[in-house]
Amino acid sequence: MHFEQVTYPFIGIEQQPSTCILTIYRRPNFDVVMIQNSTQEDETLAIKRLDAIATGVTRDYHLDPDRTCWLIQTPEPLNLLGEYRKIPIQIKPEGMVLENPEQRWTYLSESEVEAMIGAQIAA
Repeated sequence: MHFEQVTYPFIGIEQQPSTCILTIYRRPNFDVVMIQNSTQEDETLAIKRLDAIATGVTRDYHLDPDRTCWLIQTPEPLNLLGEYRKIPIQIKPEGMVLENPEQRWTYLSESEVEAMIGAQIAA
C-alpha cells in the first residue's frame, strides 16, 4: 500500500503558524487522507481548521476532491466516542467546506479504517 506521511503547515485560528500530521493513502479508485493533530501544544487543533487544511491538501497533493475520503484521528484521552471520524467535506467555489457543521460525523473503528485503506494504519 502506497502512502505519504507529512507534517502539513496551516494557519491557525489566531493566524499563528500551525501544523498537523497527514497520512495520504492512494487507492486505485479513491484516496484517503487521515489528519492527526500536531504534538505542539501551542498550535491550533487541526479539527478547527479542516476546511483550510482540506483545500490546501487537495491543491498541494493533486487530489480529486470527488474521490477523496477525509478522516481525522483523535488520540486518547480526547477520543471519547472513537479514535477515527469520517469527515463530510463538500466542494464549494470558495474551497472545501464542512458539508453541515451540525451533522454528526461517522465514527469508525481501527479495523474499519484498515479495511478502507487496504492496509494497517501507518504509525
